[in-house]
Amino acid sequence: MFRQRSLLLAAVLAVPGVILANEFIPKVPEQCQQMGFCENLPDYPAERVADIIKQLGSELDKYKVQIDASTLLSRNGDEEELCDFKRKTIVPMAAPDTNGQWHYVVNQKEAPLQSFIVEVCTEAGSPCSDVAYIHTGYTASCKQKFIYRNSPSLSGGGEMVERQLMFPSSCSCQVRQAGDL
Repeated sequence: MFRQRSLLLAAVLAVPGVILANEFIPKVPEQCQQMGFCENLPDYPAERVADIIKQLGSELDKYKVQIDASTLLSRNGDEEELCDFKRKTIVPMAAPDTNGQWHYVVNQKEAPLQSFIVEVCTEAGSPCSDVAYIHTGYTASCKQKFIYRNSPSLSGGGEMVERQLMFPSSCSCQVRQAGDL
């Protein structure tokens, strides 16, 4: 019985054009998991995404989100940041949803459908700058903050679905009572 099921599964896997329900689930490298998004994936389904973008035609514009540095308010040069961070423009190819499940983002490197400016902590968990006085009995550390954005992504079967995906937004100095976990 087990052998018959294995042979049937092997036959289905070998049929061209048959898409399995979990075929489009990304294999996310550790580095991407730590950052909370992924810009480069060796198994990114570029052909499938290009087909979807082509099929969208004039509806494509409703999914375009491009935020560049010129749209950001500049920070006053007299202020000092409490946490070190890198500001960068990302073109995400995979990100987690509200349940922590990773999905391919419908996007293209050469003609991005979605790009965002993010601030990523240089070292999340590191102590905040000494310029901040923290009252005795409290500790302060840098924490990566995230935001959810409605983004077109791929279902496990390769269809486009819109879902909330999590992306980094800023690096924040968080204060807590010493001894709190």
